[in-house]
Formats: sequence, structure tokens, C-alpha cells
Amino acid sequence: KYVVQVCRAEACQARGSAALEAHAKSALGCEYHATTTDGNFTLEPAYCLGHCSVGPNIQIGDELYARVSPERFDDLISEKRGAK
Repeated sequence: KYVVQVCRAEACQARGSAALEAHAKSALGCEYHATTTDGNFTLEPAYCLGHCSVGPNIQIGDELYARVSPERFDDLISEKRGAK
């Protein structure tokens, strides 16, 4: 249903994307290139989402999100789970 991309480019890494990546894998219960057991989210790495100055960044579907903390990641996933 949703592809979740976590930016792994150098600028985002400098801003904490490694911790966000680990959190995303734990929160979704899957590794990169895999889909959650409920079939709602597929986790993929990205190698630049183009918002380098405001990382770490993720993209869910066509929507780009900047300055994503683990807490914000959880909020965004919860919002998508609640969407019809």
C-alpha cells in the first residue's frame, strides 16, 4: 500500500539517518526490500531525496518528510495506518 523510503545519503547520515533507519526497521518489523506482515508498508533505502539541508528525510508514497525523528516516524506511520 505504501512504500517507505529512508534516505541514506551522506547529508542525512550526518543528521542521524542511521538511528532513524534502525528505528524504522524495528517499528515496521522488517528489513529493507521487505513488506510488513500486514502488507501495508514496504521499506526501501533511498540514496538522496533532495532535501539534504533538512534531514534526515523519508518519503512515504509521494509525500516527502524532513527532519524526521523516531517519534515523528511513528506518528507518520500511525497516520497512514489510520488512512482509508
